[in-house]
Amino acid sequence: MTMPDLAPGAPSRVVDIDVTVLTEDAPMSGTVTFSLAGDLRVPGSGKIIGASSRTVQLAGGKGQIRLPTVSSAVVDDAGDAWVIIVQKSWLSQPYGIRVPAGTSPVNLADLAPARPLTRRETQWALTSASLSVQTIASDQPAGGSVTLTGGTLAFALRVPQGPPGLPGPGATAADDAVASYIKTPTSKTSIALADRMGGTYSPRQWGVVGDGQVDDTAAWNRALAQVPAGATVVCPPGDVYKVTAPVNLPRAVTLQGGDWRPTHSDETLRIQSSGVRLESMSITAVTGTGHSPHKIIYALGTQAAPYRDLVVRDVKIKNSRHAGVWLHYCEDSILEDVTIDSPAYVGIMLNSVSRITVNRARVLNVLQLDYSQSYGISVTDSTNDEAGRSRDVLVADSLVDGCKWEGISTHSALRLQVIGCTLRNCYSGVAILSGNTSRVIPPHDAVIVGNTIARATAATGEAAIKFLGSQSTEARPATGTISGNTITGYGTGKPPIHAFNVDRSSFTCAGNSVPEVPWSPISLSEGWRNGSETAEYSVDANTLHLRGIPTKTAATTGSLNTIGTIPAHHAPRVTRYLGSSKSFAQNNDALVRITDAGLLQLQAETNPSAAGGYHPINFTAPLT
Repeated sequence: MTMPDLAPGAPSRVVDIDVTVLTEDAPMSGTVTFSLAGDLRVPGSGKIIGASSRTVQLAGGKGQIRLPTVSSAVVDDAGDAWVIIVQKSWLSQPYGIRVPAGTSPVNLADLAPARPLTRRETQWALTSASLSVQTIASDQPAGGSVTLTGGTLAFALRVPQGPPGLPGPGATAADDAVASYIKTPTSKTSIALADRMGGTYSPRQWGVVGDGQVDDTAAWNRALAQVPAGATVVCPPGDVYKVTAPVNLPRAVTLQGGDWRPTHSDETLRIQSSGVRLESMSITAVTGTGHSPHKIIYALGTQAAPYRDLVVRDVKIKNSRHAGVWLHYCEDSILEDVTIDSPAYVGIMLNSVSRITVNRARVLNVLQLDYSQSYGISVTDSTNDEAGRSRDVLVADSLVDGCKWEGISTHSALRLQVIGCTLRNCYSGVAILSGNTSRVIPPHDAVIVGNTIARATAATGEAAIKFLGSQSTEARPATGTISGNTITGYGTGKPPIHAFNVDRSSFTCAGNSVPEVPWSPISLSEGWRNGSETAEYSVDANTLHLRGIPTKTAATTGSLNTIGTIPAHHAPRVTRYLGSSKSFAQNNDALVRITDAGLLQLQAETNPSAAGGYHPINFTAPLT
């Protein structure tokens, strides 16, 4: 196979592409297109490279292309400094590069963007186009305009209104007949006009009744199988749809409105394509008691072919016997202003997804029923490996009120952000973890910032925030940030913030209304007891704090004397020498240290054989 070449007859250089060194998440089988926006010339020698493009198909995330290098003798057709436009299939916007002179291969990741694209270059990088038509008076001249903004080419046309009714002489007399055809949604005229004008359709055109009594399942599936991609189906106001089986959306359409009443125990709206939008509708399940595989809105992509550009906005869901919204292998999608009331298992489930935004969602009263667990919003993985983990999910300004297990949870997500959310009356508020002991992928780079987590009563239970690394035998640590959260009603049973197996070099827990570990007793060793002040420790901002007055109860010998221990996962990374401790009773003096195993020790005590002896401690030690 010949390597693509964009530089015939010019100084050139091989550019390597390797997605493993790119900063963005790139697919192993994507494409990268390189374009010259204008001709390259050597003055006095004529054109040597014509404006053109070459596309590199990546194999295993790698590819090569030969590109022209910067040369003072080579200029573009307009006489400006030229760039090569790079368009990656996994990114929406292109950018420009210059390839420096040289003979050895250079990596695309090392070529920084040259500058913003010029107008002429942008014309080579159009990402979409739009058309608008304005009807003007019949005595006005036709016209229009073309604009180019942010990669979108927009045509705005002004069209004079023609004679009403049917074309030809005497058309005005037939106006009433034409209007009648257009008003009838099932007429060929109405359907043809909707198709030609880009399309807004009524479900009536396919026999949907919408009275809440007739089963509309077959009519809806007929409508959505025939409506063209890109069209909008608008439900008439007041319509109520009884459906007894899944309604399929096999292509990119927008579905607006309707009061949906599913009476079955399977999915209600089954998304089967990228580009589907569900807007301004309510869905209330009527499925009896108990739980079932009932997912109200369900999108099941695959790892090889995920669904993209899904929008669920201003949708109200109630009484799901399993899940309100379930997205599986989906990317670049938005859930916004979605309210889910009384789901049996989970409000929103995001399974092996990428770049999903959940904004202003409301999940109320998660029932759990006879499930062992339940979730308000869950971000999880389908396969227990790097490829299956969810990544780059934002949950913002959302509410979970009433959940018997975890309000917002993740298993193994990469770069999950939970920002500005409210968790009320959940057994555990935010749970950042890998899952059970069989799961090996820990969560990484999680951001838990500015949330309010509260329970009405401080009942015994889990922590407000759980942040746990892998609990498998591999014990891989979690990383991320917990900051600016307000927590009330937690702390009985487990501390309000429960962090375990975290990589302290990439973990911060600071600035919350409670520390990571509030003052807790140090487990004293045999031969020691608490004196006038209890020996305690706390953890905040990756700093260990120690205080109290431990007391000997008997004579000791030797130069090393262990007072007590703290849990090893709250111990410093290396042994820290803290300072000197002066005994009140026996005038003993000793060096104090805390080990990486959590042992608090006196070392080199001046009178280790004497009984008694109060040794006050008041030290801090960094954990990193």
